[in-house]
Amino acid sequence: MLLQAVQEFASDYLELLDRDPIVTREQLEEAAQCFVGDHPSLEIKDLQDFQYDPNPVFYRALLDVLQRCPTLDIRHQASVAYCGWRRRHTDPRSVLPTLSLLVRNTAVSPGTRSTAAYELAQAERTLGHNGKAIEWLLTSTAAAEEAGNRLQRLMNQAVAASWEAETSPKSAEPTIRDLRAQFVLLAEDKTSPDRETARRWVMNTTYHLAKIAAGTGDEDELEEHLGLLEQPEYRELNWITEDQLTELRAAL
Repeated sequence: MLLQAVQEFASDYLELLDRDPIVTREQLEEAAQCFVGDHPSLEIKDLQDFQYDPNPVFYRALLDVLQRCPTLDIRHQASVAYCGWRRRHTDPRSVLPTLSLLVRNTAVSPGTRSTAAYELAQAERTLGHNGKAIEWLLTSTAAAEEAGNRLQRLMNQAVAASWEAETSPKSAEPTIRDLRAQFVLLAEDKTSPDRETARRWVMNTTYHLAKIAAGTGDEDELEEHLGLLEQPEYRELNWITEDQLTELRAAL
């Protein structure tokens, strides 16, 4: 329900922008503050999917408001989430100072430190600093274990395996298959608060298996994985792009 409310807020606000493109920052923040006030149970993870949208006007406004939330951990989580959006859609260098401070700040919860270190790993990887990326991934895993966050630990392992697959696909394949099976179990657990994130990582690991199949010429395997990846919902959520699917289809 909350995700639907965020989407409705987005739709209403984008319609407003269509009618009146000159909207002040104050008006945007006022709308976001009203939304936060109407949804006291709002959590950062409810907004994670919008990190994949390159122009989420409402998303940036909500995170800006949440970074001034009275609850310290919510402020930290909002900072990490906003850095996650920026490293995907702007200059990844710009997020390094903020994320580094959060990782080293002992007042930040272990779970949030783990996510911050994960974002640092991805940013450094994008910049071609593979050694630093691995170091931050290990830091993220240690903080995830401290927090008892099994999902983050599995995510880190999946990222490391996908990096390995770029140079040694057959070596990485069994690990990715095993991780995919674990994500499936988490995604199917109706009591888990992390079901949606686990679903995204089922897709991620399926995509990496499809890339391995494309690279090794295993068309049957590729066709099976591609069938799973073709779900319209994945594209609607920006979890996978049409360009990625086209590249896989071309290997059949």
